[in-house]
Amino acid sequence: MMFITTKREEFAKDREVRAMLWIRDDYAGINRHYDIDNFPHPRPLTPPDVARVKDFHRRKVDLSALVTEVVVNPKATPPLLDEVARVVSDAGQPIPVGRSALARYSKFLPF
Repeated sequence: MMFITTKREEFAKDREVRAMLWIRDDYAGINRHYDIDNFPHPRPLTPPDVARVKDFHRRKVDLSALVTEVVVNPKATPPLLDEVARVVSDAGQPIPVGRSALARYSKFLPF
């Protein structure tokens, strides 16, 4: 939950809405982010089993009504920025993709 519900202080002025639909998978274990040594990872270690997702758990979402802009990491390379724009376009979404305003300070950023 920490990865979904928190953000760094430098993004405190961002106007965003975060939405989450949490439907537990009874067969996935308590947390797919922890390995056998109880070490947490930023991404799930196992993929979800989409075959067990029930039809009534699926939700249609109009992304273009919810997302006004995609802002790419300040350290993203131009090819990565182009790739993100292409993925958004290929998905049929009329959402603008831009570089973060922090990009001009990228050499000072710790990440």
